Order: sequence, then structure tokens, then C-alpha cells
Amino acid sequence: MARALEWSQRQGDAVHAPALGRVSSTFYADDQHQFRLQVISKHIMVSVVPAEIIGDASSTRTTASPNTTAKVKDFLEESLADIKTTWAPRIQYIFCIACPCKSGDQHYIDLDKFLSDDSRSVQCCRGKLIAKGPVKQKFCQHQEVSTNPSSPVTTNPAIPGQLMISYQWDAQDRMIKLRDKLRHAGYSVWMDIEKMEGSILESMGKAVENADVVLTCISQKYQDSQNCRSEAEYAYTTKKPIIPLKIDGTFKPSSWLGPIIGAKMYYRVDTDEMLDGNWAGLLRDIEAHVKGARKPVK
Repeated sequence: MARALEWSQRQGDAVHAPALGRVSSTFYADDQHQFRLQVISKHIMVSVVPAEIIGDASSTRTTASPNTTAKVKDFLEESLADIKTTWAPRIQYIFCIACPCKSGDQHYIDLDKFLSDDSRSVQCCRGKLIAKGPVKQKFCQHQEVSTNPSSPVTTNPAIPGQLMISYQWDAQDRMIKLRDKLRHAGYSVWMDIEKMEGSILESMGKAVENADVVLTCISQKYQDSQNCRSEAEYAYTTKKPIIPLKIDGTFKPSSWLGPIIGAKMYYRVDTDEMLDGNWAGLLRDIEAHVKGARKPVK
């Protein structure tokens, strides 16, 4: 609740007081929306709803803006990941939506199954196929679908690219700050402190395969780590674009890491000032690689 209140105030709300309750609380999201946190059994239900402005005839929206829904989801993901990192490492959570099939008792589907790839449907626990389109539209800024059967279906997601951050744990604090900045820029970012399913190698492999770009925070400890080596070598063998980051300007990659990094341009992110100074160049580099990765094959 405290984090929700703080986030709500950062959105520019200096007037609207939150409606705080024992099991349900409502917060300001923007001038047109509110979001509600409600405790139901062992779950927390999150609702993003248009704000009702009495006497304002222009406030006729009946469904929440996809931009605002995605913004609230990002806030919740970042907050839970931070809580897991700082003081509750054993906490487990998953984002779900109520299954639209409406058969029998209420049941839920992992939200990532709707947002993770370009397939058209997911299967619920009742064995029914659920179309992804209506759910994606609630979280994506744009979704354009061609009605011409001879032309390919195209989508313009709110998320401009999928990124993976590969790092050794001593660099975690710096990488969390980088992750947060990238998410605020609109990117979907994977780190190994969240969304870990199955074995470590399985989760790492899926993260590399789903990434448009892999950001590697290289250091001597990174080079000495077997897990980091597995990530970097798999990204290299699957021909993923690799952008090196440094938190130690004196480090020079060698051994197995030298050939992978080669003469690639790296970005110093030792401090907030260095990250801010290199930010524009890093974003341009990421964008160029993402466009190359998503270029259709003729």
C-alpha cells in the first residue's frame, strides 16, 4: 500500500486522496483513471478503471486506456521485483487474469501467456482456446490487424523490444537501475531475479531465445562465472545482438569472453552520471539492433 501511495503521488497527484480500506484501496493513476487493490483470499485483485468525474460530460470512457493499464502493470512488476530483491527473496508471485471462458468456477490464466509471443490463442485449464487479441488490446498501445487475407498480420506493440540483462550478481544494484530506466523507456526487460521458472539453465535459455538484444555487464567476476559464461556463449551461438556494458573501466575481456566481445563498442554504467551520459547512445544502439532483429525475412 505504501508503494502504491508513493507511486500514485509521483504520477502528479497532489489533490486526490486515496480511498484506503482494510481489504480494498483505490489510488490515482492519472487524470482519467484510478486503480484499485483488493485482497481476496490469498490473491490481490488489481483493477484499472476510468475515473468517474461527476458533472463532466466528456468523461464517457467505459474501459481503461491500454497505456494506463500497462503503466500500472509495470509499476507492480517493478515493486514486487524490488521487494523480492531487497527483503523477501523467497516471495513468489505471478500476474494472472480471470479466464474469459466463464465455465464453472472462477479460474485464472498467466497473463504472460497472452503477452509473450505472436500466437493467436492460449489454452485454459478447462481445455478451451482463448483468443489473445482482446487481452493484448488492454495492454498494448497499438494493435493493427490486417483484414486482407493475402497480406501478413502486423502488430505494433507498446513494448518496442525484448531485452535480456546478463550480469554477475555483484553488479545487480547497477543493473536494476538500468532495468528500471529501460522499462520506463518502454522496453520489456528480463533479469534473473524475476520470472524464474524451472531450472536456472532452462530459464536462462528461454530468456536468451526471447530476447531481441542481450546486454552483458562484463567484468572479471563475470568472466570467471560459469553461469555468466553459459548465458553469453548461448547468446553468441544463437546470433543474438550483444551490447557490452562496463562497471569497471580497467577490465579487458580475455579467454572465452574476448572473442565474444571482440571490438564491440561498450557503455560505461559505473555511476548514475555515466549511465545518464551514455543513455542516448545506448538507446540508439538498442533500437538499431531491435529493428534488425524484427526485420521480416523475405
